[in-house]
Amino acid sequence: VFASRAAGPPVKMLTAMNTEYTSTVFGRKDVFEKMGITEKSTLQQKVNALKGKKIGVISFNGGQHTMMKFLFAKYADGADVDKVAEVVPIGDSGNTLAAMRRGAIDVSAFSPPVPEKAVSDGYAMVLIDVLGGEVEETRGMVFTGMAVTEKALTERSKQLAAFVRAIDAADKLVHNDILAAGTAARKPPAAMGADPHG
Repeated sequence: VFASRAAGPPVKMLTAMNTEYTSTVFGRKDVFEKMGITEKSTLQQKVNALKGKKIGVISFNGGQHTMMKFLFAKYADGADVDKVAEVVPIGDSGNTLAAMRRGAIDVSAFSPPVPEKAVSDGYAMVLIDVLGGEVEETRGMVFTGMAVTEKALTERSKQLAAFVRAIDAADKLVHNDILAAGTAARKPPAAMGADPHG
């Protein structure tokens, strides 16, 4: 969204969808245990352990790659991740898990339940729990947002206002009653009162 704004198109941020960086950095258990990396290792030790490794990302310059650039610059003495590690565009979560399982990549970052799946299958370990607050600088950041064109904002203002109210209600439900939120998320859109035709 910010890149679009900087390039000049008439795009505006409508609402934040996530106000935390939601991806957990996880890696091959055999590789990092051999290096002595544990959950008690410092953030600096964990990031430095990623040097020389194959880091799987969805795409170059996407969220994961950008976060790795930040982590290396901040916690690995200003290192450039693209020069001290091999960044591999691997695609979606299924490709990432398959690549890590067979050793084609050593580390990646994904939102739940991807890291948890790799850990439960026994070949991965959590390296950096960003969502859990391990990287202080990411707390409260807008990670995912809904953007609209100025034209849409003018022509569909009522629908967009309803959308923002729905997101706000969902956020409040998640914070107040996570189990009820999970139940609501499993309902088809029509059952929640949404127009199935958009």
